[in-house]
Amino acid sequence: MRPAIIVCAVVSFLLTSGCGGDGATATDGSVGQDAGADGAVTPDAPPALPDGCEQAAALRTSCEGTLANRYDASATIAKGCYRAATTPVLGASTTLTLAPGVTIIFAKGAGLTVSGDQVLVAQGTAAEPICLTGATATRGAWDGITYSMTASDANVLDYVTVEYAGDTTSDATAAAITVTADSRGASFSMSRSTVRESQGFGISWVGSSRIGGFAGNVLTKNTLGPACLDAEVVRFLDGASTYAGNDRDLITVRSYRLVTAATWAALDVPFYLAQGLQAAVALTVTPPATFIMAQDTAIGITGGNGSAGALVAAGTAQEPILFTGEQKVRGHWNGISFTNTNAANRLAYVTVEYAGKLLDGNVALSSTGFPTSVELSHCTLRESLGFGLWTENNSLLPGFDANVLTQNAKGPARAYSGKVHQLLPSSTYTDNDVDEIWVDSYSVDTATWSDLGVPYRMAGIGRVHIDGVWTLLPGVVLVMTQDGWLSVGCDDVCAFHAAGTAAQPIVITGAEQTRGYWEAIRFNGSSNSSNLLDYVTVEYGGGTSEGDPAEVTALTDSRGYTITVTHSTIQHSASGGIALSGGSNAHWNADIATSNTFADNAGTNVIFPP
Repeated sequence: MRPAIIVCAVVSFLLTSGCGGDGATATDGSVGQDAGADGAVTPDAPPALPDGCEQAAALRTSCEGTLANRYDASATIAKGCYRAATTPVLGASTTLTLAPGVTIIFAKGAGLTVSGDQVLVAQGTAAEPICLTGATATRGAWDGITYSMTASDANVLDYVTVEYAGDTTSDATAAAITVTADSRGASFSMSRSTVRESQGFGISWVGSSRIGGFAGNVLTKNTLGPACLDAEVVRFLDGASTYAGNDRDLITVRSYRLVTAATWAALDVPFYLAQGLQAAVALTVTPPATFIMAQDTAIGITGGNGSAGALVAAGTAQEPILFTGEQKVRGHWNGISFTNTNAANRLAYVTVEYAGKLLDGNVALSSTGFPTSVELSHCTLRESLGFGLWTENNSLLPGFDANVLTQNAKGPARAYSGKVHQLLPSSTYTDNDVDEIWVDSYSVDTATWSDLGVPYRMAGIGRVHIDGVWTLLPGVVLVMTQDGWLSVGCDDVCAFHAAGTAAQPIVITGAEQTRGYWEAIRFNGSSNSSNLLDYVTVEYGGGTSEGDPAEVTALTDSRGYTITVTHSTIQHSASGGIALSGGSNAHWNADIATSNTFADNAGTNVIFPP
């Protein structure tokens, strides 16, 4: 994660094209303003707020009032027009009140600054709004308003128009209204006001800002965008305000750490996460929403050790949520990671795209000892440099339904063998560069694997211990890695039950079509009557590096074994086809040699005990 530096000047972000449902990009690959069907609200016309600066053009010539250079006692500026040659100095505990109908025209380099126990009350009315403007109708004509570590909750802007401020001459990240603070925080509220034509941002808030209220505002026609905020204060933005119509229609979120549980409202422009996001608290995203991720960033949700990190991004078919890269290039950002969080994480009608750089997946679930649980439904995970979905062994996928994992470089999903059964056939896993479910193999408890339309690649060590009843449904394809094997033991507790059909056989094959590429299926002292191979093709195994005499091997000790093999094809073995050991507790179907097909095996098709 990047350090928490000020990165509001998003100079690399060239908004020249849409980010809509058709996936269009600019010629340079950048993501544009209109997120359209992929998540952002298509902006309507700004609400009809009263324009406090409607007469500003005429007043720049005729204004005769002068704002004092200093106020050592509280004062009210009466209705009328005033020129401010410099930034007025406010004494301690001074309240400056602007009456309804006030217009102040600021010279270059001038502004309003409120700090400590000072207060600025600018409370106009619908009939008599307040205007704060520049001496020229040019962006950056004056500095703007700064609230610096203000202790009072009385600071308020209501029915105020602030225009032509945000001078970036000495501060590239300037804003028309800036709230700065340290550990003491800063208080400020704003309603029914317009911020426009800033040379920088419309507003800029640090994370310790105490926003008493923010409602019904219009932030438009600003050069760098409507707002530049720390992640901690994004929750104060309301969905009823208007943020569109700027040169860059983005809410720039400059800092990544979220420490207060929050709900982010649906806005009419995307969120731009300049440093990603790290949350150990609950974050709820209101749909529709679009998140544009800067290069090499990530969204990290963490739990465990008393932390309650969670992400709820529950869109709908009509109001989806999009997480995309600043450039539409695979691996442009890292992805969304969930670590040790067993909270109510939910992604619904969410698209995650162009990630997978460091996390090896657009969405990644990991654990260092605590369970990690995420519900995914109706989601699209696409264009990853790695996998669409990556999960570790302690991961839970409740409600994994109707997802599309497609156009990913390494494949649709990577999961541990003990959790693969959570991937369900109601989702789609095709049209990736590699159409395989990558399985980190170690063990499988009681589980059922369905035909997902793509093979399961038994990767990693490729050696699977069956510690329960493992059921393969018709159509499943297992692709074995070199020297891999499947082993079932533990008396009558464990079984390998592979029941295909004539129309949908099960296939267990090698990653390379070479005799002996993998070892064997071992029934090692398993007396469970559910052990079955029916309409199963077993091929390119029979490796002998561990002494297996056949592709399918039944071993016995005092526990015995039980297997049934029917309607199956055992072929291309570097050793025998089926090897049976003897003993009074060894049981196999009597027609095992005649009810199956054997082809191209280097050894005996069926090796019976002497």
